[in-house]
Amino acid sequence: MLSFAPSLPMAQVVLQAAELASGDEVGNYVIRAVVGRGGWGTVYLAEHPTIGRRVAIKLLRADLCRTEEALSRFFTEARAANAIKSDHVVEVIDFGQLPAVTAGGRPSFGQPYLIMEWLEGSPLGKVIETDGRLALPRALRIARQIARGLAVAHRAGIVHRDLKPDNVFLQHRESDPEFVKILDFGIAKFTSAEGLAHRTSTGTAMGTPLYMSPEQCEGARAVDHRSDIYSLGIMLYEMTSGVRPFRAEGVGALLIQQMKDVPESPRTHAPSLPATLEALIMRMLEKTPDARPQQMEQVVEALTQLGAEVTREASPSSPSASPAAIPPAQLLASGGPLERAPLTVPRWVLLLGGAAIAVGAGVGVLAARGGPDQPPAPVEKAATTPEKIAVERIQAVPPAAPAIARLSIRSEPQGAGVVELRSDGTRLSIGQTPIELERPRGSGPRTFLIELAGHRPETRVLATDADSRTVVALVRDPRPRAASKPGAALPSATDRLRAHGGEPEPPAPRPAAAEPRPKKAPKPRLDEQPTFLGGE
Repeated sequence: MLSFAPSLPMAQVVLQAAELASGDEVGNYVIRAVVGRGGWGTVYLAEHPTIGRRVAIKLLRADLCRTEEALSRFFTEARAANAIKSDHVVEVIDFGQLPAVTAGGRPSFGQPYLIMEWLEGSPLGKVIETDGRLALPRALRIARQIARGLAVAHRAGIVHRDLKPDNVFLQHRESDPEFVKILDFGIAKFTSAEGLAHRTSTGTAMGTPLYMSPEQCEGARAVDHRSDIYSLGIMLYEMTSGVRPFRAEGVGALLIQQMKDVPESPRTHAPSLPATLEALIMRMLEKTPDARPQQMEQVVEALTQLGAEVTREASPSSPSASPAAIPPAQLLASGGPLERAPLTVPRWVLLLGGAAIAVGAGVGVLAARGGPDQPPAPVEKAATTPEKIAVERIQAVPPAAPAIARLSIRSEPQGAGVVELRSDGTRLSIGQTPIELERPRGSGPRTFLIELAGHRPETRVLATDADSRTVVALVRDPRPRAASKPGAALPSATDRLRAHGGEPEPPAPRPAAAEPRPKKAPKPRLDEQPTFLGGE
């Protein structure tokens, strides 16, 4: 196993070079230029003098070589990138340490470095900063590649934990001008038994707050691959709407938003987004990991189908909608893989009906023309044939999609209250679980709050493009919580009773109302990306 520690104490080692200059040799490569500097070190462009291959060399800062945390992160990045066999993860070619000498003049080892593949292109963070909201096909294509690379990492037992636009590079290739490469696995977590975990103490938050999952913000040790799903959801929200879902002035306020606040609907900022995409994003941004898609492969599948639907709708020769396609919202409702629904009418019936129409048209033309010396024969009523019956059956098929979407909500344990959170800020108490609701199909996503005494409240966003069944696992919470307040814009029980011709009983006297609390100041916005114990 490689070791960062020299044979003698670091204090006795004299580092020969804190920075490399053009012409310096590192391994088999020659330094050509500096391409970037960050908080953890410097990245250089280097070239093999014989074969001309270009590489990137990442050199750890000299002063950080004395900290176990920095050395561990550097080693973790090399191990993680090497363990993931995916074209969408940057390749680490080699690892080494610069030569150094001790105080007594003996040779030793100094700053560690990584030799990585050379990438030409732009970081996704710079693209978003320059272009703002990305075109929908472009955003889906980039997100799908990120999800594919992370799916391979998760299968290898590696969680990135610092996924953000600055750690995604869009490489220029002949076949794809925006081929995704995922960078910086420095704080990656190895979940496999034989992996080397980047150890942190309980209660330590690691990552970049703008893109950290709620469990990362809490400093929970049980951070798994579903944390990357949350971070990708924030990036997908930002790419498709042009804004970030959570914005605050300070790091503390931002962490609280990540843990507690439900983000605004992406279609608030981009009304043209498909409802199925919005439902996918909101599902990825659920606060509890169990409520999100459970595998990154499910996200890949949903993004692939959404991309195909967007491409089909943009093509003038293709129909705007396919009745045989199941929207990705069913993946969000069931948590399982997408399945294709069978055609309403068998293919052989359609072919047979088309043949019957063509044969009937040909016979009609011959009968109308007749022979050269004969008058046209009278048109007789066609006999009922199996082919004609097939055509009539096709025409009689009712529409496949009903006008109502049935949304079933269950909770564990049962008996939880269900409140619908409307877009105008009002709240409508619906009933208790288990409950089945009917909403107009295609009327947009609906947000529901599920509450039960002694448990943490949960929020679910359900699409209305298809029927869905949702099971909410409520987590016990010993802390007392205040009862929910109904929205002022909803009609009272008295108003509803009077509307039906009745007169309510006089209400019981109420205690004196407490003084109103002062209104909270509006949440500030965050225009920069502070990095918190991670990223460069």
